[in-house]
Amino acid sequence: MADSGLHAGEREAISLALERRASYVLCDDRDARLWMEAIGLEPLGCIGILLRAKRLGILPAIKPPLDDLRTVGLYVGDRLYQQILAREGEPVDRASPSARQSDETDGSRTSPA
Repeated sequence: MADSGLHAGEREAISLALERRASYVLCDDRDARLWMEAIGLEPLGCIGILLRAKRLGILPAIKPPLDDLRTVGLYVGDRLYQQILAREGEPVDRASPSARQSDETDGSRTSPA
């Protein structure tokens, strides 16, 4: 796993998840998520946590915390953002915090869910 291209923290999270037989591994990094899926782990990202919290009645809506995450730098393309809100029956504000972001990759390693 040392030559996987993953950061030390990601490798440690994977090792710990395998050792503990974890149901989920919290991770938003696209490369790490793909690696986890390839070895049978189930990654869960920030968006997935918000969706679960809403479905469990913990959050009344995901738009406010999703907007907050985008404001502080979690990359979520506008198209995905709009799809998530539409699927959850929440209003889509075209002037969202990431109106400055495009749907093209920005070179970051962050993935949506």
